[in-house]
Amino acid sequence: MHRVFAVLVCPAPLFLWVTLAAGEPVQFDCTPANCPTLVIEGDAISRLPNGQPAGFRGFADPCVRKDPENHALWMVYSWPHVEYVGGGSRDFVVGVETHLASSADGGVTWRRTGVLWPKTPARYGDVRTRIPVDGFVSHEVPNIAPILLDGTPAWVGVRLDYFLGRSGNYQARNPRSFCLRLMTATSPAALTNATPVTFGIAENAPECRVDVNLHALSDDFPLRFIPNEPAVLFKDGRLYLAFVVMAFSGQKPDFPQSFIAVLSTVPRGGVRSWTWRYHGKLAGHGEASALGGESLTQIELALGQDGRLLALLTPEAWDVRLAQENSRDPFFGIVHRGVAIVEVASLDSPALGRRPDGRLAERAILAASQDGERGPGAAAYDPASATGVVFTRRDIVPGKSLSWSLHPTRVHP
Repeated sequence: MHRVFAVLVCPAPLFLWVTLAAGEPVQFDCTPANCPTLVIEGDAISRLPNGQPAGFRGFADPCVRKDPENHALWMVYSWPHVEYVGGGSRDFVVGVETHLASSADGGVTWRRTGVLWPKTPARYGDVRTRIPVDGFVSHEVPNIAPILLDGTPAWVGVRLDYFLGRSGNYQARNPRSFCLRLMTATSPAALTNATPVTFGIAENAPECRVDVNLHALSDDFPLRFIPNEPAVLFKDGRLYLAFVVMAFSGQKPDFPQSFIAVLSTVPRGGVRSWTWRYHGKLAGHGEASALGGESLTQIELALGQDGRLLALLTPEAWDVRLAQENSRDPFFGIVHRGVAIVEVASLDSPALGRRPDGRLAERAILAASQDGERGPGAAAYDPASATGVVFTRRDIVPGKSLSWSLHPTRVHP
């Protein structure tokens, strides 16, 4: 049996159909020559008052979905930016908000629809001094999906929220403020004003107002962890929520104890009344090792061209040298090793698909060899989009800048 993939081999919209032997994943290296930047009309990167690109900028964390009602395509994505809050050159804050774009021509062109979730002013107690600190709650790694709510078409959205103090910015993140927020509305744009339900743990900062305590659902969840990188999918009347459980040992991520969890619910009535069921671990350290990492992050769920359920995953690892270069930030030592697209055997009894020889059923492996040692970002896919897999490249200059960009690969797993 052979599987067919569509792969772009030049910047023009021409496709080469490549027949691969069963079990052989397509390999794609996203470079400027074959992976142009995705243009979103009406949107732009963050810039300084003098017009120069800001040190924290770009588009990241995409999610692409086809609208079952009108066949339009929707894309949500993170917009990292710098905002000046005073008159001095150092009077600025960094933050992340969620933008929404749409395509009426099958993903050939995209136009910004608006700001879906702007960062929100907040005042959190400092984790050490408990003195209130002014700042913002950032909203990133968004995900959306069409659902049926009480038999009526609707949309669900989910995001990661966390607090950034105005002083210290990313190095002053409050780890107790990390939580997932999920909401539903009649359209993707209407999610902006929807009332959310919040997933977290009892040890979250009081400002999180956790509604679903994950520790109460299962003993699988470690004592100290951050819920991260959520993904949603509606299938056979159930809404599935997968997310990364990022465990910690002290200030360092504990990759062997980290995993991807799967919950589900039957959407009925108000979102805050939904009953959630824990299904188990979709993937953990073992699957990460098989994919070239120590843990897995940036989960996305999508259907392949043949209708099979796929997981888009980023293998990550810990680099001691990079961590030592910036010991104040526990995330600085994390490196990404491309994106693996793997078949999903089941979400009810969570497991990735495997070949008859026991290997993971990989459909595609995406890399960005020119992105440096920290590696690329997340990926998204909808089989109806001409973009194929949308890939995130990262350009990180330590101590100077962090930028992200989205790229259509034309790879259709």
